[in-house]
Amino acid sequence: MNLEVKIDDRAIKFLGESLGEAVRRSVGMVGKAVQNQVLLNLQSRVLKVRSGGLINSWSAHVPDAESDGKGGWTTTLKSNIAYAAIHEFGGEIVMKDKFLTIPTSEADARVPYSERTAPRVIDSPGLAGCVSTFFLPTSFGGMIMGRLAGKGAKPIPLFILRERVTIPPRRYITLSIQQVIPGIPGIVTAQVAEVVREKASGGGAAA
Repeated sequence: MNLEVKIDDRAIKFLGESLGEAVRRSVGMVGKAVQNQVLLNLQSRVLKVRSGGLINSWSAHVPDAESDGKGGWTTTLKSNIAYAAIHEFGGEIVMKDKFLTIPTSEADARVPYSERTAPRVIDSPGLAGCVSTFFLPTSFGGMIMGRLAGKGAKPIPLFILRERVTIPPRRYITLSIQQVIPGIPGIVTAQVAEVVREKASGGGAAA
C-alpha cells in the first residue's frame, strides 16, 4: 500500500523558483509527519497491537521529496503488509484452504503470541494450560475449545473459526492525514523562512 504526499508546480511557481527547495523540504517533512502520526494511531488509538507487524511495516525512513517530472515534488510512504489497506478501507476476507481463526480473549491471555495459532494449540494443548482440545461445530463454522487441566474444569473457547470475516474500515491513514493537515502551513512557512535566511546570509540551499 502506497501513500503519496505531493505539492504540484502551481505552488512552486507561486513561491518562485528560488523557493523550490523550500517546497521540496516541506513535502518530505509532511510525509514524515504523516508517517509519525500513522505510527502513533496504530500503537494506541485505532487498532489493537498484536504482532506489531503493521506498525513495523510503516517504520521505514520516508525519503526526501523527489521531482515528479512535472515541476512538482512528491514523497511516498509504503507498507508491504497485505492487510494495511483492508484495515483502512474495510472489506471481506474469505478462507482459501483453511478456516480463518480468530483468537478469543482467553487465547490472548493463555497462549504466547508466537504460538497463538489453532494448529499449534491442537498439537500442543499444554500451550493453553489444557489437557486436550476439540472442535465444536456451530452455525457459522466452528470453535476450538480447550479443557483446562483438572477434573470437572469448564471448557473454554480459544479460537473462533469462520469461513469469511468482514473487517470494518478503521481509517487510521485518513485520520493521520486529517491530524497533520492543520500543521502543513506552519511546515511550509518554516521552510520558506529557512531558505530566505540562507539566501540572505549568502549560503546555498541544502541538498
